[in-house]
Amino acid sequence: MNIIYIDVLLIENVLINFLILYVVYRFCRVKRNLSYLFLSSLIGALYVFIVFFPAFSMFYSALMKFCVSILMIIIAFWPRTFRVFLKMLLIFYGVAFFLGGAIISIFYLINDKMVSSVNGVMLLNKISSKYLIYGVIVSIFVVKILFDVVDRYFDIKNRTVQITVINNEKSIKLTALLDTGNCLKDPISGHPIIIVDIKYIADILPNEVIDLVMNNRDIGDIKDFEISKRIRIIPYMTIGVENGLLIAYRVDYVYVISKNKVGVIKDPILALSRRNLSTKDDYQAIAYPEIISWEV
Repeated sequence: MNIIYIDVLLIENVLINFLILYVVYRFCRVKRNLSYLFLSSLIGALYVFIVFFPAFSMFYSALMKFCVSILMIIIAFWPRTFRVFLKMLLIFYGVAFFLGGAIISIFYLINDKMVSSVNGVMLLNKISSKYLIYGVIVSIFVVKILFDVVDRYFDIKNRTVQITVINNEKSIKLTALLDTGNCLKDPISGHPIIIVDIKYIADILPNEVIDLVMNNRDIGDIKDFEISKRIRIIPYMTIGVENGLLIAYRVDYVYVISKNKVGVIKDPILALSRRNLSTKDDYQAIAYPEIISWEV
């Protein structure tokens, strides 16, 4: 005779329901407090307990289970349109079938005595329940990490453009992040400025400019007038820096490629940074959003 631990059964089902709902939550990019997911998971878990009450056998049907899943979706996400609701429901069942099949397969392969059934509801013994609970908790964190990585990738991809910097008939291709926080402007012309990691465009800059930025040389040391007239000093403020200065240089052109369109900026000014702009090298420049207006 199998002993069923009510508390373990509740925890199992809450965690599994939460994992399924969390995948829907991340996949559909829903803005919803996670407490609603937990509440929905709890309600779904409590439904399982009707299998222990023969008087409620009418609620064992597939139709009632389907209705409970609909209720869980509504409580967790409150979808605003039928199309969104249908998408969430399909993902919910897709994940549920995949997860349920995986759990049954794993436990039957390990030991088929670990799995039993009451009124069509799968139950696990105490030992397998422990592993299931640990596994689901780990899975929730793994799913979160994976979605965080994917979200960051698409967030960066959607906010970047490809640019080609041209100077003295030499060119360098870079990825530029469109940042609304980039408010730097040339104090002389008032034109917006692109911030660039200097090491990525060193090959197209004069040696005097590289030396100026990397070794904190004095601008007066540059004797070539054609070079010195292109140099700008750009004041800036950021967290921890109230009166910072950046060396900037005016190059010949910047070509901006976005959505199969090409824009050209003549005589753009690039602020030269010695620090990495992206810790993961996702981009090498920070541009102003108006750069893709094609009116620059």
